[in-house]
Amino acid sequence: MSRAYRILVGESLRRQVSATDKLTAALDLPSVLPAPRMLELFAAALTTRGFQVAENVATRDDPGGLAWRIDLAGGTVELSVAGERRLELHAEAEAEQGNVTRAERAALLREQAKADLEAQAEAATDDVRREASRRLEGALAGARRELDAAITAATGAALKERAAQLGRIMEIAEDPVTGALTIKVEV
Repeated sequence: MSRAYRILVGESLRRQVSATDKLTAALDLPSVLPAPRMLELFAAALTTRGFQVAENVATRDDPGGLAWRIDLAGGTVELSVAGERRLELHAEAEAEQGNVTRAERAALLREQAKADLEAQAEAATDDVRREASRRLEGALAGARRELDAAITAATGAALKERAAQLGRIMEIAEDPVTGALTIKVEV
């Protein structure tokens, strides 16, 4: 009577996985002045907030991993967060030789171990994707406030310019907390 042999194989996987989550929204800039001038004022407001403006695109990368891309001409805002992780995984598969040759059983076990590693890598990629989504969701409220502040600053500058075109400005009152602006003009 022959004795059953146990076969053990091991496989390793090293991989860099990455995922990005992004949100794109339309930019709503009031039409106080002609569009080219409004875009200039908005670009200036963004520059004071640390954005780099080139070829009608404003960009900024925040320390928390939030990347901004504002297409001034196209009127879109894109926020994105990327995540990555270095994987070093190991899987083993073991079975009795059975009615097949040792090489055949080892090949089957090796395929099983590789499939297990791919499943683990896919799960890790999903974790990275979920983490990027969570970080993007956490950054949205602050991003909205910052974008609203830039739009308010550009609109305020546009209103002052428009008031000067209408007549002599008598008085300007600004509330830095609410962004309210009152301009008295003598026509």
